[in-house]
Amino acid sequence: MGGYRILRGEIDTRKKIFTGGVVSTALALGLHALIDFDLSLGAISIILWTLLALISAEAERKQAFAFKLKKGNIVQPVAAVLAAFMLLFCGSTYYIGAVNAVQGSKNLNLVLNTEDEKERNLYYQQAVKYYEKACSLNPLSAEYKTDLAYAYVLRYLALKEADHPLAGQALSQTAEMIDKAGKLKPYDLKIRSSLLNTASLTGDFEIMRKQAGAVIKANPLDINAYEGSIKILAAGMDLYEKNKEQEKVSGLAKEIVDVYQMYEARKGSLNLKRGYWNGPRFNLGGEAVFAVGKAYFLQREYGQAAKILEPFTQNLILTEFSDPEFRNTKHEDDNWKLASV
Repeated sequence: MGGYRILRGEIDTRKKIFTGGVVSTALALGLHALIDFDLSLGAISIILWTLLALISAEAERKQAFAFKLKKGNIVQPVAAVLAAFMLLFCGSTYYIGAVNAVQGSKNLNLVLNTEDEKERNLYYQQAVKYYEKACSLNPLSAEYKTDLAYAYVLRYLALKEADHPLAGQALSQTAEMIDKAGKLKPYDLKIRSSLLNTASLTGDFEIMRKQAGAVIKANPLDINAYEGSIKILAAGMDLYEKNKEQEKVSGLAKEIVDVYQMYEARKGSLNLKRGYWNGPRFNLGGEAVFAVGKAYFLQREYGQAAKILEPFTQNLILTEFSDPEFRNTKHEDDNWKLASV
């Protein structure tokens, strides 16, 4: 209403700057609540209502209680009533959603800390119920969906251990919730780390592979993102190699090479000698380096494979092995490949 009256020129010029600033602040706070801290937080709600009260008080006419609903001014009270209703509705649903999420978290902790099977099932059912209610009341919360995905994966693990026919359905439910949470906050590191942990618990390669790639996009300056992605892809490559699915092996080898090239490009853009770089050294570990060399070899890029594996194998010879002929190593299955390179 204050902003509307500013446009109509009904407010003293001296008060326009104050009222305009307060209106802008209220709008900015409301828009920010759509993407980050919502109205379920008491402090945000109090600030917003305080700003609205200031706007209302500044824009009030001398005849404060003389509501003459003429044809020209009926828009103002109707808009005020609608705005108040929307704020009350959104604030209450978000608050109730937050309460349900807290109860879900408590029950989930009880599931992890209770040994009795019946009690665990009861707490688990309550946790899922509360989290599903929280997600329905606040469907834009990535945090609630992330916690619900974790609750779903616990059910999947229990059903899988019991060889239950519904285990596949529980896995699909987990994967769907992971995707929904990731889409809401694709660049939130905390959310991405939690989703990757949940994906790892499923043991499903495709789910882990998707989340590992998303972590790199969320934080391209984290060496752990590149290393974790390479290790997951290498594990899948080894699995397909044992199953003699050469086409899939080749596809994953290409993906490992792509991740390594992204890592090299990012590393080349950093000036690690400058004082502003406070992160860890931007170097891959030995296991990831070996996987990259192997991937280049499978891609028939022998020169690049030799370049990557040569210092790696020399380091193994000098620090870990007493057998320079690689007769007894933990990489026995790959000795012939190293020899070929």
